Amino acid sequence: MNYLLSLNKKYLIIVIAFIITIALFVFIYETINISLLQKKTVNFKINRSDITKPKFTINSENQKISISANEGNFLNNDEILLKNDVVFESNRFTIYSDDVIFNKNKQTATSLQESKFISTNTSILSKGFEIIDEGNKINFKGKTVIKLK
Repeated sequence: MNYLLSLNKKYLIIVIAFIITIALFVFIYETINISLLQKKTVNFKINRSDITKPKFTINSENQKISISANEGNFLNNDEILLKNDVVFESNRFTIYSDDVIFNKNKQTATSLQESKFISTNTSILSKGFEIIDEGNKINFKGKTVIKLK
């Protein structure tokens, strides 16, 4: 006897509909999130800079990440848009990018611009990144190319 034919079709349709609904919800959420981030960066590309040569530090449990840029704009009390040659540097890696939103209270950073991660024996080119968990985790966004030596 075929096991697939013995399944209750009502439950199978409900499970499939549930999975599709969750997938659509996640897709719409990510699309809205990316859209809002792009609007924040576009609005401040036209304006002049609030900060010249800003420097910040993310203090994680294992390392200190120094952040520098040529220009910056305050988005709100917590977030700062860092522009033009943004560099994240620690004793383990260096990340080069442009247009990074840095949250000074949460100690996080997000970018949707071309980014280059360089570490010992590893380089990663990506369409963006986010540093979360006070610098302990780095997620790369979009098309990503990893080169291992």
